[in-house]
Amino acid sequence: MPTRQARCSLSLPDIHGVEDYKLPLHNHLLEMLHPLTREKNPSGCDEIFADAFRLLMTENGWRMPSTHDEALVLYGDLVATCSDRIQGE
Repeated sequence: MPTRQARCSLSLPDIHGVEDYKLPLHNHLLEMLHPLTREKNPSGCDEIFADAFRLLMTENGWRMPSTHDEALVLYGDLVATCSDRIQGE
């Protein structure tokens, strides 16, 4: 799996001899489009997934992590539980 982005995505397109297809976006267009977008959930994921994970955490007596290591353990537990439930269907 590549670990770096392509150089041209981080640079000016013209110095790599490619066409720059970006267009300026004006504030009035942003204001028109805003009602069509969803606000980002504080948890960082869609509300349906956040609800499902909260339910799994409640069912299993898990709590929100307070450290990076606890977050990794919780993630592993959530993935394993989801996988078990999917395979059990």
